[in-house]
Amino acid sequence: MVTAAELSENSRQGFDFQNAARIGLASELRRNPRWRCGHIYDETAVGIAVYVRNDPVNLVDPDGRFWNPFSAAWNGLKAVSNALSSLALFVGQHVADFMDYTLHSTVSAFQTAQQQALVTAQVAYSVGSFTGFGPKQIYFGPDDPFTKEFMTSSSMDQVRENLKQNCEGMNGTTSVGTKDAFFNTIFDALYKGVNLPEAQVGAFFVSWSRNDDNSMNIVISNSISFNSWALHIPEKVDLPTDIPGDLPFGSVDQYIFFSIEDPCDEKP
Repeated sequence: MVTAAELSENSRQGFDFQNAARIGLASELRRNPRWRCGHIYDETAVGIAVYVRNDPVNLVDPDGRFWNPFSAAWNGLKAVSNALSSLALFVGQHVADFMDYTLHSTVSAFQTAQQQALVTAQVAYSVGSFTGFGPKQIYFGPDDPFTKEFMTSSSMDQVRENLKQNCEGMNGTTSVGTKDAFFNTIFDALYKGVNLPEAQVGAFFVSWSRNDDNSMNIVISNSISFNSWALHIPEKVDLPTDIPGDLPFGSVDQYIFFSIEDPCDEKP
């Protein structure tokens, strides 16, 4: 049986052995730099970045054997590489934006040209009906290019202003006279672009009615007559102002109908 004295002695000897081991290890670490640094003969203490002498900002160790003291060149190379990457990203983004803008501009230009071609065709159809044997009543609905183009005209802006003068009524009429139509057409040609439907319609009458949803139904009526085509000269010199029937230069009645937001409810 082991006595208490023997247990105490064994414990003391065990502690002495552990202390000696620690002291010996410390001495060995002091004597042999290989144990306490990442590279032979390097006095840097052991640390998480010992492979670059605990200075990962300024030193590099590409192959895991030697840290590179010429880190300035390496960092300079990295800086150049980062700059080139940023430049490539910047140029690429702007090239992509330019291509996107060009594509949208091209599509928009094509759509505008297509719209203008359709408007021109519908204007030519009306004029052809007047000068030839075409129908003497023509209707343009809200989806017709002729109507959409006319709705952007200064004459239509004048209609909206006229409607604001009667915000209480539920229906009524108004008009744009020859003089106003002429100046509206010239103004648009100078500042907004030629509006062919506006130029072709000239003076016109407007019938309107209000709806419960703050919209208004608009019907614009205009007659292409020999008198208007001749700049109203026939009526001034007592000549016939209209040619009856379906003969060339016989009057053509045009109607444009669409809906708009009630100008009286429009936000300023």
